[in-house]
Amino acid sequence: KSMGSMPFRVKRLPKPSLSILGQTEDGTISKGRLVQLVKGKAIYEDFLFDLTPKCKGFKVTIYRNGEEPVDADCPNGVVPSNFRKAFKRLRRGDRVSFSYAKAQGSDGVTHKIPGITLTVQ
Repeated sequence: KSMGSMPFRVKRLPKPSLSILGQTEDGTISKGRLVQLVKGKAIYEDFLFDLTPKCKGFKVTIYRNGEEPVDADCPNGVVPSNFRKAFKRLRRGDRVSFSYAKAQGSDGVTHKIPGITLTVQ
């Protein structure tokens, strides 16, 4: 038996955000936490369902006071080991930028997502 019909709406998946050690916006981070970074993640912020997008990669750049910026590509969001070692040499006020990020949503669509810049405190 039919119980009737009712119109409903299907919402699109939101655009993923880049998450670096749980931070999704520009801000500050301790050197100790930054040294622990192995892989960046893509997440859906404020989304009801338990879906996880895939981080397809980003570019990490270290800006040290008085020196030329140093950058590297991070395919699949994995930070190169030489950069993890460089994080140990950072000082207060140095900045680490994660840019040109891409993430593939659970629907298979690849999105360019905004990067973030973290200042070492």
